[in-house]
Amino acid sequence: MQPKLTVVVPVYNTEKYLRKCLDSLVNQTFKDIEILCINDGSKDNSHIILNEYAKKDPRIKIFNKVNGGLSSARNMGIENARGEYITFLDSDDYVENNAYELALSRFVNDKVDLVHFSTNLVMEENDCERYNQDYFQHKFRGLVKLTSYVINYLDVCAWNKIYKLSIINNYGIRFPEGKLYEDNPFFWSYALVCDYAYFMPERLHNYLSRKNSIMNLTMKVQKTKVNELSHEYDRLLCFEEFLSFIFKWNLFYKVALTLEKYFEKVFRDEINHASKKT
Repeated sequence: MQPKLTVVVPVYNTEKYLRKCLDSLVNQTFKDIEILCINDGSKDNSHIILNEYAKKDPRIKIFNKVNGGLSSARNMGIENARGEYITFLDSDDYVENNAYELALSRFVNDKVDLVHFSTNLVMEENDCERYNQDYFQHKFRGLVKLTSYVINYLDVCAWNKIYKLSIINNYGIRFPEGKLYEDNPFFWSYALVCDYAYFMPERLHNYLSRKNSIMNLTMKVQKTKVNELSHEYDRLLCFEEFLSFIFKWNLFYKVALTLEKYFEKVFRDEINHASKKT
């Protein structure tokens, strides 16, 4: 029987946080979900915790793979998903117990292709990178047509949204593997082929800001010699992925007015963060 919602949880060395993440999922008030845990080559005790929870709850399915990064794990989740809808949750984050019941109820008609809820920032330590809370608190409410203007003002995070799996598969939308900023082309590509989104002010997702999270490591990459970490051109490479999607599906008309500004921002960011030599 097809579940209503698939939750994809990439797992890599998060034994300290994994139980809280899984507890928030198995205790959801909305029960018709499948939980795909992608163990991306963890070297700690994450696999033991996953097996423990899978024995208790048949909705949890474990996929073990060689470490390939966040995008690779999410893509494996997409390829094995059976739900009508799909969402993503990083294994060091957690959601409110009624998150998916509230969010799924906002698919009020066939026009709604995306539900976007707000995020609460949880600081693990005082010296963790502090983000602007406003970035995760979107500027729209209710049912909104996804024009290029609206898309330009949205955060690109994968985990505070619910998507239609049929749209992702019909257009072959995936996360670019081996790159940082992987959420950018995924979200922009999805948003461009959608009609309407429903925006919720409720903070249903809890993002844990910690030293070794991917987002914090990304921020550190921006402030160090990026070329030494082999991710110096990832902003441009992700833009190239997005551009390829635009031309493949003849979507240039939808972004003609904003694409130049978006490219200019990406290009300037790349220059600002690159080493002088590069």
